[in-house]
Amino acid sequence: MSNISDNDIFENRSVGSFRSYQDIPSPLKEPMESDTLGVATPSLNSLPIGSQLNALRQLRQPSATGDPSDPSQSGLATVTLQEPQVLWELVNVFFQEFESYFPCLNQAVIYERLSMVLSLHGYEHGNHRIMMGPEHCKIIAILLNMLAYAESLTHPIESCKPRPVSQSYVQGLKLMQYFNKLHECDLETVIYHTTSSAFLLEMSMHHMALQSITQGFQIALKIGLNNQTLWPNDDSDLVSRQGLWWTLYFLDKRITQKCGITYFLREDESAVSDFSKLKNHMGSSKYEILQSLISFSRLWAHIWDGFFSPQAPKVDDWEESQMMDTRIVLSYRQIPANLHWKSSMVAEYMCVEGDTHIRQRLIVFLRFQSLRLTIRHKPLTSTEHDIERRKTSVSICEAIIEAIRSYMTMATSLKPSGYILTTSLVEILYHILPEECDPKPIIPGELLKGMVCAASQLLQTLSNSVATASKVYQYLRDLLPPYDRFRPFDEFTASPPSQNEANQKAPFHCSADLDTLSETFWRTIVDRPGQEKSPAATHPEPSNPNFLPFSMAMSENFATDCLPFKMDDLQCQLLMGMDLEDMAFKAPHALSVDYSTTHFGGDLL
Repeated sequence: MSNISDNDIFENRSVGSFRSYQDIPSPLKEPMESDTLGVATPSLNSLPIGSQLNALRQLRQPSATGDPSDPSQSGLATVTLQEPQVLWELVNVFFQEFESYFPCLNQAVIYERLSMVLSLHGYEHGNHRIMMGPEHCKIIAILLNMLAYAESLTHPIESCKPRPVSQSYVQGLKLMQYFNKLHECDLETVIYHTTSSAFLLEMSMHHMALQSITQGFQIALKIGLNNQTLWPNDDSDLVSRQGLWWTLYFLDKRITQKCGITYFLREDESAVSDFSKLKNHMGSSKYEILQSLISFSRLWAHIWDGFFSPQAPKVDDWEESQMMDTRIVLSYRQIPANLHWKSSMVAEYMCVEGDTHIRQRLIVFLRFQSLRLTIRHKPLTSTEHDIERRKTSVSICEAIIEAIRSYMTMATSLKPSGYILTTSLVEILYHILPEECDPKPIIPGELLKGMVCAASQLLQTLSNSVATASKVYQYLRDLLPPYDRFRPFDEFTASPPSQNEANQKAPFHCSADLDTLSETFWRTIVDRPGQEKSPAATHPEPSNPNFLPFSMAMSENFATDCLPFKMDDLQCQLLMGMDLEDMAFKAPHALSVDYSTTHFGGDLL
């Protein structure tokens, strides 16, 4: 983050400037007496009472165009930006990373608009402060979100120290609050909330991200973003709106998943086509990753409804869990082959692909494998089925560790993927630490001990460069093996399992080799056919023990003796609803941010 003093951020000026903290009007801190009578509240139907009142008023005279008494319509705000070269470099980083996952912004239009607005306000070398009015405050607030997002991926951290609040994000939030723009019903406000929630999710600030995405999709519904028949007849704008809607759709599912609450955007609220029918069309490849996230979101909606909602019917049904597991695997196999992952091929990926695309491969794996762990989240009342649940969970965790290990050994930078790697490792520990402590572990104890040691060392390595990992590692440190005990897995005893360990193996064989199921069966349990289909390996490639010193050399009989099925070569992610106590960060009082509904702190994962 740039070194910006309290006074640098927003200066107090005698005329047309942000005033003292108490004097700044905020739609959150000082709500209007009523927003029902707002003349600028659009609606696509006559259901809202405000829409009915406006319609009645228009019977006699046209509505006023604004409220001249609104203090936010006058005055200026001072915004401090980075020097031009740094600013445009950060903007490029944002587009390279954000747009590779969420192609919802028209880059050419945004570049042109930003250049025009910054030039208009005198931004240049030697003059990094600009005076903003309400007319252009939204595009500048979006810019500040973009800068905050890029800074989170590029700025180094100091381990074990609290993360400072992004001054770029704070300035953007303050601009929107001061000019009462957070709730205006237009596309720019939706873009602001989308970029804001994506940044907050990246920073593990889940409850703040939830507030922002909720406001964003409420405005999106009001302006008809969920119904493409209402969109302007403009091809370039259409693609942007389509991507923006599905980005909102994914962020809603992802953020509510992290908060452990129900999602808000229902499938029947969307009359927008996805990107599954764009295969082989010009430019369709940039939507492949977003389409995979749409598939993930739909699967999560099914999982929440069936396994975690208050009236979930499938929470203790192992057969339903297996059916959902099959649906997850099939959905993964339907994504394009260039987004599939094999841990044994990471070196080849590094030779022919860029870092961003390799991360996309890994993240898709982690997202889908996280769902497989999620449906194994709760113990089952049937002892026999719970044994199978535990065994399959351990096998998934083993595949996760191998994927993360192989990636971390080759990656040039861990920071851009640090958040998802951290959450994946936490979920691994969530499943295998209790198993290791169990008096009758489901697999030999030495194997579990090696997995715990490997996951702990990966987390410790991440903590050196990733803020979230640093916080997690410090929080869990007393539960993990001491640092000086990290050692190669093959240093553990390699003696055959004892008779007691052999007796702990499941007394049954339940094949979960999904390749044995008929094609008709696969089709009946998938909601949305039509994506590119390519065969995916059912079994993981042999791990390379030379990548890291703690490479886990599983015994030859592990997969056949200790697991009731052949392991899929998918990977994992997620910590379901495990927000640790928020870290409190003190924001400078001069920022004048409205704290009535906003606090800064890491929600942790």
